[in-house]
Amino acid sequence: MTHPSDGSRTGPDRNERFDAELAKVRLRTGVAARERRWLLGGAAVAGAGALTVLVAFAVSLRLADSRDVGSMVVLAVFGLTLTVIGVAAWLRFALGRVLRLLVLRLLVEPDRASGD
Repeated sequence: MTHPSDGSRTGPDRNERFDAELAKVRLRTGVAARERRWLLGGAAVAGAGALTVLVAFAVSLRLADSRDVGSMVVLAVFGLTLTVIGVAAWLRFALGRVLRLLVLRLLVEPDRASGD
């Protein structure tokens, strides 16, 4: 733990230094809104896929003909595919945001990364 009198790790000095270093780093603007749309879109596609699987399962319980049940199996597989694609998109953009923040923090505060 650092001593509060050194001023390098606590208080407004640290925040001002972080803001100044952040201003030096060239960030792509407008990316956050686009990534948020992809993040929400991935979650929506995953939800729609899961809902498709549930509906196909519920409908297949009421069918007697094996050809109709086979059609519902195809629909359920399509729903699973949508779910996997949606989860992959959501996971990519969720982890991308976290890892970008981590890398930025490591770039701005390299002395903390070395372990002091």
